[in-house]
Amino acid sequence: MNNPLIEILKIKNFQKIWGSQIFSQVTLQMINFIIIINIFERTHSTTSVSLVWIFYSLPAIILGPFSGALVDMISRKKTLIITTLLNSVVVLGFLLIGNKIYAVYAIIFLYSIINQLYFPAEAATLPSIVSKTLLPAANTIFLFTQYSAFLIGFGLSGPLLRIAGPKIPFLITSILLILASLLVSRLPNDKILKINTKRFLMVIGKLREGYHYISQHRNILAPLLILISVQVVISLFTVILPSYAVDVLRIDIRDAGPLLIIPLALGTIGGAILVNRLAGNWRKRKMITYGAFISSFSLIILAIIVGFFHEVTILASLIMMLLGAGAVMFIIPTQTFLQEQTPENFRARVFGTLGFLVILGSLPPVLFAGAIADLIGVGYILLLVAIGAFGFGYYVFNKNDQF
Repeated sequence: MNNPLIEILKIKNFQKIWGSQIFSQVTLQMINFIIIINIFERTHSTTSVSLVWIFYSLPAIILGPFSGALVDMISRKKTLIITTLLNSVVVLGFLLIGNKIYAVYAIIFLYSIINQLYFPAEAATLPSIVSKTLLPAANTIFLFTQYSAFLIGFGLSGPLLRIAGPKIPFLITSILLILASLLVSRLPNDKILKINTKRFLMVIGKLREGYHYISQHRNILAPLLILISVQVVISLFTVILPSYAVDVLRIDIRDAGPLLIIPLALGTIGGAILVNRLAGNWRKRKMITYGAFISSFSLIILAIIVGFFHEVTILASLIMMLLGAGAVMFIIPTQTFLQEQTPENFRARVFGTLGFLVILGSLPPVLFAGAIADLIGVGYILLLVAIGAFGFGYYVFNKNDQF
């Protein structure tokens, strides 16, 4: 039997939309980290860094629940072309604003508004270019690309800034977005649905139905909350990373990518391989528990013990690899369980809800974590997250028999 991942990579139209996703996601993550570096160097404030995430998230909260319905009423292909071209122009705005931090937040907000149309158009295009049997494989590749783009964008942004200076990276990201637009312009034309009140009300009704279904089924709600918590922690880590690199490790913030993010990426690759080998012998609950305990142990070392070692940077890099492996050990089984337990006719709404709730759930922790880190240091934030991860692992192991 042919491997579905290999089969889907042979589809020309999938190659185009996937290429567009790679360019768009890497651009997004590079911009995020470059802006974070610039703001932290100017302010040395974790709260100011957290505002980057806040301004990027606000459009998702305002438009997120309705963007999919809006995209259904216009050409998905044209939406993909126009949004990538618009953002290729928007990123050049960073070259014109000088040291005006509030102007940076405004551009991030505008970039995010445009992305609220790009993402649902991209997701809605997949079912029209791949068969139903290959759609799970397509979603797997897209999910893997999303996480990989985060690691690549954050890992390479610092060295790129060091080598090319502060302006060239924005020119590179603009070119990447133009390439993304060119790729989707070669997709086949799609049908445009007529705009009518009945259809809009039907979409709203389906959204409500999806939320109700999740709330009434614990086997859906539990893994959904786990994945939301993981994404919130990732957001927290992104915000406190500059402060941790500079104040704890005493390294240049531009070196945070190679010394912390790239080891994290290597750890996730190793963890994914390990999960694949253990899948036939271990229950999902066991993998999730071990993953939570490994992550908790890693965070405790990063928060406390790392300060007692002379070669602190080397230790931190090794622990980041361990953290990546531990995180993957409970992300993959949890997501697999959620996919298995969710009926096909509710799957899109459940995962759409996941994306929206991640944004909504991240806002308060990210904002407060920034303020707390400025007051008492990032170590305490990591310690609190470690305690939470350990408590979660203990709960799953002793109380929860769903997995």
